[in-house]
Amino acid sequence: MNTTKSDRYSAPYLTKIPGCPDRSALKAGMAHFAGSGPPGTTCGDCLHIEGTIKNGESKARCAMFRKLTGRKGEIIDPKYPACKYFEAKPKKPSIVRPARNQGAGISAGEAELLRTLRRGK
Repeated sequence: MNTTKSDRYSAPYLTKIPGCPDRSALKAGMAHFAGSGPPGTTCGDCLHIEGTIKNGESKARCAMFRKLTGRKGEIIDPKYPACKYFEAKPKKPSIVRPARNQGAGISAGEAELLRTLRRGK
């Protein structure tokens, strides 16, 4: 029987331990095994992803991979399950704008008074 090196690592007779990553969890450019991070998180949600992701096309790389290896890793898919180095991106603050009639903290009555004064000129 003629087997290749990759066949030996994915042989069906090797024991698969539930919860332990194996060769199938390796993704080029990731700092650790895919899926070893918090459940339900992806690389796209991680603070360490750098680059651009738009229109479904990724040019993003893992900054933690670069920090650990000193090399620029391969482009990764932001949909990959996160690794153990996952850190959530900080939430962007929501912008709260005042209602149109309420300028800089004035009451509705004061706003009406201002409109009346402006019309009087």
